[in-house]
Amino acid sequence: MKQYLLFFAILFAGCAGSMPMETYVAPRLINQEPFPALPQNLTAYRQDFHIKLQVNTDGSVHRVELDHWSGDAAWDSVAVEKIRHWQFTPAMYNGTPVKLWIDLHAIVKSAEPVMMGLLEIVCPTKDIADTVYAQLLHGEDFERLASLYSIAASRAQKGRLGEVDVNRFPDEIQSVVSDLKINEYSSPLAVGSYFCLYKRVPWEVRVP
Repeated sequence: MKQYLLFFAILFAGCAGSMPMETYVAPRLINQEPFPALPQNLTAYRQDFHIKLQVNTDGSVHRVELDHWSGDAAWDSVAVEKIRHWQFTPAMYNGTPVKLWIDLHAIVKSAEPVMMGLLEIVCPTKDIADTVYAQLLHGEDFERLASLYSIAASRAQKGRLGEVDVNRFPDEIQSVVSDLKINEYSSPLAVGSYFCLYKRVPWEVRVP
């Protein structure tokens, strides 16, 4: 039997506070933890939720409140814990990261895992990402460049993410990464305020 995982499709339904919209940039989901499989008592293809999240200035989730529960206490508890590990781009007000609550309408759907071995290089600016990409095109080693340029925690492992379910990425990243063949790498991709390059590798390339 195939195993199915659950993911939220996010729509920003509104944001707390009285910030003028012309100076406000809403946070954007860039990485999500997969949910557990549906329990037997939740047989519907999808479940709708309303969620309130407090997003920190670094884009991490500080607090989670579910306004609508599935009815399965154990599943709800695990779902909330997974949401706490989501990562957003920071909300910005007048160019400065701010901490605030956001209201989300979320739809839980079944999604079959798509596992890939991936490396990443996360760059703070497009200029740096373009420099890295140019070096890759000239034959430089991806892992070496990850050690030199990446600002992600994976830098310590030369950019190695290990086996990753690509469903955790935003749709525009999924579509690019899913098309990569073994040892192919992407051009720089905008992920929030950062620019990322991904390389697909065999599964046996693991994080130490």
